[in-house]
Amino acid sequence: MLGSRFLWWCCDNSFTISYFWNTLTIGNMRNPYRLFRFLIFVALVSVGYGEEEIKWTANEDAANAPLPLSMRQRQQLLQLEQAIRSSPDPNGTLQQVAQQNGMSPQDLVNMLEKNARDLQQNPSLLQPKTVASVIAKVMASIGVAISQNAKKNPRSFALTVSILLFLIYAKIMIPRTGLHLTQGTTLFPPSSKYLQTLADSPFLEQRPLSIKTKKQQWDDLKLDQDGIEIHKLPRSSELSQAVSAQFTLTPEALLVEKDIDEDADIKEEVLGLLFEHATGVLIERYWTEFAPGKKPLKSAVSAKKHGLLMVPGLGILGRYGLIRWQITQQLETDKDASVTLTSLKGDFFDGQIHLEARKYRSKVVIRAHIGVPKRGRKLSKGTASKVVNDLVESIGASASQRTLQNLARRSIGKRYKSASHTRASERRKTRFEREKEIEDMSEDRRRKWQRQNPDSGRYRPSGDRQRSPNNC
Repeated sequence: MLGSRFLWWCCDNSFTISYFWNTLTIGNMRNPYRLFRFLIFVALVSVGYGEEEIKWTANEDAANAPLPLSMRQRQQLLQLEQAIRSSPDPNGTLQQVAQQNGMSPQDLVNMLEKNARDLQQNPSLLQPKTVASVIAKVMASIGVAISQNAKKNPRSFALTVSILLFLIYAKIMIPRTGLHLTQGTTLFPPSSKYLQTLADSPFLEQRPLSIKTKKQQWDDLKLDQDGIEIHKLPRSSELSQAVSAQFTLTPEALLVEKDIDEDADIKEEVLGLLFEHATGVLIERYWTEFAPGKKPLKSAVSAKKHGLLMVPGLGILGRYGLIRWQITQQLETDKDASVTLTSLKGDFFDGQIHLEARKYRSKVVIRAHIGVPKRGRKLSKGTASKVVNDLVESIGASASQRTLQNLARRSIGKRYKSASHTRASERRKTRFEREKEIEDMSEDRRRKWQRQNPDSGRYRPSGDRQRSPNNC
């Protein structure tokens, strides 16, 4: 009997079952809005199955039931009652009105009395309907329905309220914190502001390191070319896991062909800029500024030597995991710069992340290493490879972008300077030509005036002009 009822339920609710299966398999909780829709659907279904069947029964006491009249009709009945009472012959008027409406005088009297009784019991029937009153009535009816449902089905009501409160809480917290599953795992990617708040927390400075013996030299983990390499460690090695990635920057990749022209000075200048900016990215801790992928890495650093790194797929159930770290070593020379991070106790792995940028004759090499000592918790190969690869690509992209911006500013400065010199020389040339034309025109005009005036050249001052002012 129970099996047959279950089969009938599955047939009637095939859409519910298919929706549930698609949400858990296809969605895989990647889209938060799909999860919200699924939870709302479950809440509505639970409420629907928790309710009892509503049966309609006729009103046996129809004489006492209110009239289904509108406010306008009730006003007309009141006016009719007043007109009948104020007439000289109320009985004759009553019979005449009843005859005109096709009803008996007793039915008309009963209708008028029932209308008066309804208005006496509920005076709001004559009040005009407004938007606020309609909304208030709707809300009141919804509240009554909810209270009745809560009394009849307390379990389903409690389940529905719990799901709705969880949805409201998730809607508020997911854009901020990512909705923590555990202390180091979030269901969705948290905001950068929240990561910075965690990085600035004083509790981060109180946590101890996850390892006691730290690796100081990383030159034994070498790579021959760009890419990712999972090292095969000998038994005598101090590490139980080592994963590295390399990214190379060259001046030829940034310079335009017309700007190269086999000029060694330009290449050397760009190479110096690349190394300078790569060192700046490492020291200033902009390690995930241009992290690749749809789910990029995120990092946050404090004013001191602590911070955290958010890694997609590292947490519980493949969600977002947080790695808290402390800078244990930082070096900077003319040809290389490096930063070593050591994870704190209680995180997903026990080890170090080493980042370095090294300058060679014609290139700048950026490397990232993950090293886990013996008896330390390891990362999966896929997660470790993603971390080191995204770090080197992000640092390389940041250094390249800053170098291109520097070159663009310099080229703009050179073009502006050359344009200023050109405009100044053109102004000087134009001014010289204009002055020369004016001088030539003045000489021509003087000669023309001399030709037209026969007394030109014979002017002599008069004797009065040569006298002294004192008449001496």
